[in-house]
Amino acid sequence: MAKRASKAVAKTHRRPKHTVAAPLTENDVAFAVRVTDASVNKSIPKGAHAMCAPLEDRVYSGQEFPIGAMLYIERERHGQKEHTLRRVSYIDGEKMRLATHSHQVRYREEIVYPPNPAKEKIRLLGRVKGIFVDI
Repeated sequence: MAKRASKAVAKTHRRPKHTVAAPLTENDVAFAVRVTDASVNKSIPKGAHAMCAPLEDRVYSGQEFPIGAMLYIERERHGQKEHTLRRVSYIDGEKMRLATHSHQVRYREEIVYPPNPAKEKIRLLGRVKGIFVDI
């Protein structure tokens, strides 16, 4: 009798493309956001994960965050939604400016928060507490 050759099936590990939620304690929930471009490459390299603490879904005055804090935001304008990381660069009373943190000039646009509701909507989804880099 001839023996059949068995084929080894290799399982591939796929990384999730979307946000991953991971409970830290009974009261806390954190999530990770994979950085896919160079808009914050001074702080977080492309391909790394930003570990975020969730924020309540409300309008913030800017006084809750120090200058330099990195936030994960959802920005909606012209019917398109984008998710991005931005650093608090300036606080003036009830307004704050959110900037990229990149070596590349093309990522220099600042966002004013809270925005003009007729032009765009911005939701602050999380505050970056740390990063995870694959080794």
